[in-house]
Amino acid sequence: MSYLNYVEPTSRVYIKNAKSYQLATPSEVDNINKYESIIKQAVAFYEDNLSNDKINYVYKEKNNIQILPVKYKKENFPHLTGINFDSSSAIEKFDYLKNGGNNKVIIIERGINTFKKLQVLHKIPDLIKAESTVLTQLQNVRQSKTIGFSKGIKDSDNKLLIALQNFQPEFYQPKSLLNIKDDNTYANIPENTVLGIFKEKDIENGIKIEPISLNKDSLNNITITTEMLIGMKKYADELGKKRIKERNISEKKKTLESSEEPSHAKKLTVKVDPKAQEIALRRMRDQGLER
Repeated sequence: MSYLNYVEPTSRVYIKNAKSYQLATPSEVDNINKYESIIKQAVAFYEDNLSNDKINYVYKEKNNIQILPVKYKKENFPHLTGINFDSSSAIEKFDYLKNGGNNKVIIIERGINTFKKLQVLHKIPDLIKAESTVLTQLQNVRQSKTIGFSKGIKDSDNKLLIALQNFQPEFYQPKSLLNIKDDNTYANIPENTVLGIFKEKDIENGIKIEPISLNKDSLNNITITTEMLIGMKKYADELGKKRIKERNISEKKKTLESSEEPSHAKKLTVKVDPKAQEIALRRMRDQGLER
């Protein structure tokens, strides 16, 4: 039984960006299935180590400690593989790549781009190794404008680049995975050494930050290590205060809503059926109670 199935379209398939994507042919689906173990291992690692928390990359740029917060959501993973599925939710797409057995048409990137991604997909675990570097000076790179990303994380072997899009002021998210093994586009882009990678979790009174990987070669300098720790503490304190403030505002709003009372009492109106009123008056007359 095949991992992914070739599904013959029974009606016209809408492709949002037809210049960059196409329907996969039977032979292309067969070639994708050759990467089954690589895709499944990448899915498992992504789900277990990246998809549930925010990952903070601490790096030094122009003598300043910077923090790059990234959220690796499940919905981002198909973009890293170059494999998409027609008329499927984000969860369905992730599950198809995890377990196979799709019943929806497969869409891939044109040319050999999908297969170039799959060739370096096994390097996904390198994303949380402190030997990686952060690229920030991408404003003049044509590819970054075409894809729409402003920062990148590059592995130590210069084979994999994760393109990051600024999704919200608080974090970035993966936009694409690039195979740069034989590409000199990023060779001359200034690299910022990652000092440490930390996992961030929300807790009751703020956030908890745990180290995942530390760059021992760069942190052999006590000054740099101290700067990194101070920078992380400041980041955690500021974010924690923001979380508490948001929670307090939410609780205050709920309290006001629950304690709010109408400004005046509702007037009670009783309607009496005329026939019932007539019967009641007749009984009162019979009993000598009418006044």
